[in-house]
Amino acid sequence: MNLRKFTEGDRAVFLSMCEDFYHSGAADTVIPVSQMESSFDQIVQGSPYIQGYIIEADGGNCAGYGIVFPYYSNEGGGLFLMLEEIYVKPAYRSQKLGSFYLENIKEASGLPVKGFKLEICKHNDGARRLYERHGFQPLAYGEMIRVL
Repeated sequence: MNLRKFTEGDRAVFLSMCEDFYHSGAADTVIPVSQMESSFDQIVQGSPYIQGYIIEADGGNCAGYGIVFPYYSNEGGGLFLMLEEIYVKPAYRSQKLGSFYLENIKEASGLPVKGFKLEICKHNDGARRLYERHGFQPLAYGEMIRVL
């Protein structure tokens, strides 16, 4: 298994996986492909606000991806990574790739993070069990959003 940063050559495979992610029920809404393309462009252009990683299975095959962004948390007492998206292709699920990602994303990011935060749909029980095995705990407050 391997975790590596996106390269320009990952565009097509990322867009395919990202579309699957947003149509799988793992997210509350479906986003336009243009938004996925914009995120990919920001990642490969080196934006300090977003990072993207390809999850490779043994043998180097692309098995999934993850998107993160760093932020400072006063409540957490330091730099955190928001685990924005984690996706593993159906053919590679139940092979511990999600665990591999969670165990290696701090080192891959190269940032001195103190913790992680993520969102999860209430019905995504498999992901919830994975996150709980890795020490994630639910927060007692809800979220709100305003998109401009």
